[in-house]
Amino acid sequence: MFKRHSSYSCFILAYSSGLSGFNGDLDSKEGKEQLMFHLRKTMRVSSESQSLTFNGQDNKKSIEIGKESYRTKGVGNNGILGNFGKDLQKCLKSK
Repeated sequence: MFKRHSSYSCFILAYSSGLSGFNGDLDSKEGKEQLMFHLRKTMRVSSESQSLTFNGQDNKKSIEIGKESYRTKGVGNNGILGNFGKDLQKCLKSK
C-alpha cells in the first residue's frame, strides 16, 4: 500500500513541476525541496473560491492545484473535504 501511495506522490510532484515551469531534479531530496520552495513563492489561498493556486509557467496563468469544501457531518461535527484542483485533475486525466 505505501509503495503505491508513493508513486501517486511522484505523479503529483511531476505534474506540479510541469504546470509551474520548474526544471529541477525531482529524483533527489534537494530537488523536491526546491520544487516546494518554487511553489511557495507564488502560492495563494482564496477564501472566495476556497482554492489553492500558484502561478503557471512564465506567470501567465493561475493554476488551481487544490480545492476545499466545508460540510456538516451532524450536529456539532463539521468537516473539510479536500480535492485536487481543476488544473491538476486535467493533467492527471490526460496521462
